[in-house]
Amino acid sequence: MLFNIYLIVLFICFCIGLRSVYYYRNIPLQLKLFPWFIFLTFIIELIAKHSPIQQQIVLYNFFTAFEIVFLFYLLHGFLVTKWIRRALVYLIVIYPIAAAIYILLFHGIYQFHTITFLIGSVLLMFFSSYSLYELFFKKKITKPSEDPSFWSALGILFFYSGSVSIALTCEFLELFSKTEIRLLNTLLLYINLLYYSLFAIAFLCIPKLQKAQSAL
Repeated sequence: MLFNIYLIVLFICFCIGLRSVYYYRNIPLQLKLFPWFIFLTFIIELIAKHSPIQQQIVLYNFFTAFEIVFLFYLLHGFLVTKWIRRALVYLIVIYPIAAAIYILLFHGIYQFHTITFLIGSVLLMFFSSYSLYELFFKKKITKPSEDPSFWSALGILFFYSGSVSIALTCEFLELFSKTEIRLLNTLLLYINLLYYSLFAIAFLCIPKLQKAQSAL
């Protein structure tokens, strides 16, 4: 039941995003691609739901690596500090290569890529925190809560802060009972629900951002 609610939230988020980014003009490319990333997530979750556990791990290995790269790209569009933006460009190139090498040659595709996921998570926590710092102290926006970058960065920071501890358990799942594994899955679903709800709020802020820009 909770998983079905999660899928509904994902699809609603996609619909809100699609309407927001294509109804208004001069939307940055990373925001135009954002709803399609949400839709891809929706498709991946649907496939995973009907796949055996080993296929789920393979699917999530490659998708989570792709997700981290996409979020690097999204944050790159929000940030203004040159050296931070340059670092993200390097990471967009280096991270997928490193993750692919680790998954295919060292860790194996049938085990979750915990190490590279944790590295990507820590990097996203840093860059999303820095994005929020810029929003409040460099850009000096009057109402940061009306800016899509605020809710996007907040969602990324929240999700990856919560996911780090859960990802660590992937290496020790054989030590957990079925009840404990179900509890972990439920916790992750709740984190996902809040994560994509914050993205939906980000999409809803796009009209406000457009009005603020047109008033300048």
